[in-house]
Amino acid sequence: MHFYPKMSFRGRPSSRPKKSPPRAKQPSQPSGNYAPYKMIILISPMRSPKTLILSFLLLLLIMTQAQAQVVWLSFARQDSIIKAGLNHIYAGSAYVMISQEDSLIFSKGYGNFSASTIQPVASVSKTFSALVILRLSDSGLLNLDDSIGKYLPQMTAHGKGSPTIRQCFSHTGGWPSEDKPGNWMEKPMLTLEQSVDSIAAHIPLVYKPGTGFLYGGVSMEIVGRIAEIVSKKDWNTLFRDLIAQPLGLRNTGWCSYGRRNPLIAGGACSTPQDIMRINELILHKGLFRGKRLLKASTAEELFRDQTGLARVISSPYPDHPAYNNPTHQDTIRYGFGTWLDIYNDSSMMQEQISADGAFGTIAWVDQCRKITGVVFTYASFNTVRNYTWQIIDATREMFGTINCNGTINFIESPQNELDSLYFRIYPGVLLIESDRHGLHAQVFDLQGKLIPIALSAADNSMDISSLAPGTYLLRVFDAAGHSTTQKFLKN
Repeated sequence: MHFYPKMSFRGRPSSRPKKSPPRAKQPSQPSGNYAPYKMIILISPMRSPKTLILSFLLLLLIMTQAQAQVVWLSFARQDSIIKAGLNHIYAGSAYVMISQEDSLIFSKGYGNFSASTIQPVASVSKTFSALVILRLSDSGLLNLDDSIGKYLPQMTAHGKGSPTIRQCFSHTGGWPSEDKPGNWMEKPMLTLEQSVDSIAAHIPLVYKPGTGFLYGGVSMEIVGRIAEIVSKKDWNTLFRDLIAQPLGLRNTGWCSYGRRNPLIAGGACSTPQDIMRINELILHKGLFRGKRLLKASTAEELFRDQTGLARVISSPYPDHPAYNNPTHQDTIRYGFGTWLDIYNDSSMMQEQISADGAFGTIAWVDQCRKITGVVFTYASFNTVRNYTWQIIDATREMFGTINCNGTINFIESPQNELDSLYFRIYPGVLLIESDRHGLHAQVFDLQGKLIPIALSAADNSMDISSLAPGTYLLRVFDAAGHSTTQKFLKN
């Protein structure tokens, strides 16, 4: 006998079964089981014993993959949060996308929104703009610690040339939040250049640069004009050339709505799927799918506190946030166009940053757990923030308390049928401690692919030194069919 598994490389059947299973509504959420497959058994008296043995082993491997029960990540909590507040919190529509290690693990629309829905994203634009400025810094066209007066003599002429580019992009440059009473940035007929000239002439500094944090858009408007000067391009062209085209952003740019001024700090429109591409660039510190757009050291500016612990004059973030604040910070600080959501004092690591907009869209990057996500909507930030922050909390808690220092942490499955199991990690070795006999173990990646790592029957250990960094599923089961599945992250 010789077995010929008739399968494609994805494990799908090469011929349709008699009754086709229903198509999943969410392709990003696997069913947890391998697809059915079809076997053809041929009788061949000419096959050698060696060939028969190899064939039999191949069959066992395929059957093991087909029958193994994989416990997939559940997003029921996130889903229930959105549904509970869809109409009165999210104005009837939202879209949520979450990735881990660049694999899309949740993608779902609510109301009328899809992954390609285009909406203005307000201050999420600040992060987009920050990437433009950082690319110009990498190219040597400007330095983040240059004074604005170096490029804008009209600022120096009016006694306002001392704030640095870094200060202006972290809201510590001395400028007010708005350009009142003139509102030059919003005037339809004024260009970015004319808007900044008007700010230079009419808007005073309201505190000494570097001594306070006052959130707003005026200071970033000034840096946007500097970017146009050093690049010899208008802002829209600059963003297209430096960010949109390299990342393949199909529907992200500055939506004018009749204005000539793009509004550097709040005028962009985007989509959920485009924002996830930007998140991917940030997670990988300037590297996007094999192409480096930013030096890693430059991309770190997004994760670094740029405020110097300056006193907070005005911030849209509340003190002591009840959600999205597992380390119980009193004040959420600011990076370079980004909010520094979670700083871990123990590891001295900035675990998570975010981009938040007045129209409710919130995007985040958790560099510790390799999670990126966006809750995309068109509602008030003050209304949605606690709901969206709970979604972020729920996602982070799915992956447990990760030390972010190369160690592995386990999270027990809620359906743990095997008690008295303990897991220990030594360099390159996973050890299962139990008084049970006859245990079996399998390791899967998040796509459900079985990774051929054997469990040693002598000491219940597994050699994991060959595993690439990432999140994995460990399934342990006994001869009676009792099992438990654990997630673990290898950095």
